Formats: sequence, structure tokens, C-alpha cells
Amino acid sequence: MDEVIRSLSYMAYFQFSEQLFTAGIKTIYGQNNVNLNILGGYGIRSIDPVTGEFEYTNFNYSSSWLNLSYGKKYKGNLFLGYTKNMGSDDVLVEGSNLYGEGLAIDNMYRIAGNFTYNVPHFSLGLEYEFMNANYGNDGTFDWKKGEYGSTHGVTDHRITGVIRYIF
Repeated sequence: MDEVIRSLSYMAYFQFSEQLFTAGIKTIYGQNNVNLNILGGYGIRSIDPVTGEFEYTNFNYSSSWLNLSYGKKYKGNLFLGYTKNMGSDDVLVEGSNLYGEGLAIDNMYRIAGNFTYNVPHFSLGLEYEFMNANYGNDGTFDWKKGEYGSTHGVTDHRITGVIRYIF
């Protein structure tokens, strides 16, 4: 096999800290970012009629998050994240295979807040997370754009408790 696909990714990150307050923000715009364990992949844009070899095209994704925290002994944290499938740059071969992670997801977002009590050698924490993923509906995939025409949402609520002893 000698097919090659070139993928690009752009990332920006900023963090600010002042006494007990910390804010961080990160955004990634990229193609085929499965190596970063985020959504992405590629599909077939053409098939050579003589050799049967494939040419591929990337799916473009944007992923961003914001994290705010305040405190030390009593620490609160708020996390906001969003990911979006921005489609493909080229028209895909209709009905062909798609390769990657989460390609049926059009977009998703996460909101999580937690609170921890920290003393030397011991932490006690509680987190609530709300997450929503909008999956593409069957039969609405647009092979020209690499996106779904309509979606349906799936929502998850999670509460996590943590007790940590450090020796």
C-alpha cells in the first residue's frame, strides 16, 4: 500500500493565573485528528478506474474548551467544551467507506463543574457533568460536503465523587 494522505492541524492555547484564579483556553482546527484522541478521520474522494487505487480527503474538525478555577483549600472549577464537524474539502465517493472516530457526530458540547476540599495529604471532591452529542440521522449524509443534513441529540448527565489520600 502506498497511498498517502496529508493532514494539517492548528492549535492555540492560552493560560492566565493570578493568585487563586486560573483561566485556560484551547482551540484546535484540524484534519484527521484521531491521533489526538478527538473526533476526525478521512474518506475516499476518488477511485482510479484502471488501478482501483483510492485518493482520500480529510474531515475538518474544530474543538475548543475553556476552563476556569478559583481557590486552593476550597476550589471550584468550571469546564466548557465544544467540538464541530466542519465537513470535507472534497466531494466524497457516494456510498464509500469512511474512516475515523465519531464520524456520525455532527457536534457535541460538555459543561462540567466541580468542587474540591483540599488539605495536606487529602482531597474530597464532587463533579457534575452535562454532555450532549448531536448524531447525524440516517439517510441525511451529504457526500458533497461530508456533513449530515439533520441530527438528533443524545444527552448524558454524570455525577462523580472523589476521595483521595496522598501519602
